[in-house]
Amino acid sequence: MTKEKFLRAVVGDPPLYISAFENAALESRLLSTKATLKAQKIEVAELVADLESRGRELSRRYQQVQLQTAQLNTLPEQIEGLKSTIARLQAAQEPKTDNPLLGMPLTKTLEVLAEKDAESSKLDREIEELRAAAERRTRELERVRTELEPLRAQRTRAVDDAQDAQTRKAQGISGLGDDLEQRGRWLRGVETTMRSILEAGA
Repeated sequence: MTKEKFLRAVVGDPPLYISAFENAALESRLLSTKATLKAQKIEVAELVADLESRGRELSRRYQQVQLQTAQLNTLPEQIEGLKSTIARLQAAQEPKTDNPLLGMPLTKTLEVLAEKDAESSKLDREIEELRAAAERRTRELERVRTELEPLRAQRTRAVDDAQDAQTRKAQGISGLGDDLEQRGRWLRGVETTMRSILEAGA
């Protein structure tokens, strides 16, 4: 009861009396009202907590929206910068020479590279064949030179013998002059043949 009701009850005529039973009933209603009020306070507290959580979430989302808006405002300038960069890179990629091979696409470049590799392999095989042939020719020339050395020695002896025979012939001395002269001509022919073989091999 409020103070006003209490005072009216006391000073009223006749005064208002409340029995113990009425007080107990009032106390019971008061406890029920307090329990209801407490439940409502808990509900209100939960509602306030939920509203605060939603408020924080909305504030965070608002800040994100503001940040995204600022980023979107800078996009046109960034796009222009990227376009300029792309144009510069494309210009840098253009061939600076008149050689058409430098401006081919990747697939065509790989095909040309494969062709060049095949040609290089073919040339390597031909070089190996020529090197082997040159080695065989060198061995043959060495063998011919080795065979030619005793012939040169024989030619030198034959020339000496022929000169000696000519001297004897001029002096009228008979002997082996004719035979030595024939051997000298034969050795000269052999030397000429061997020399032509050596010059052809060189």
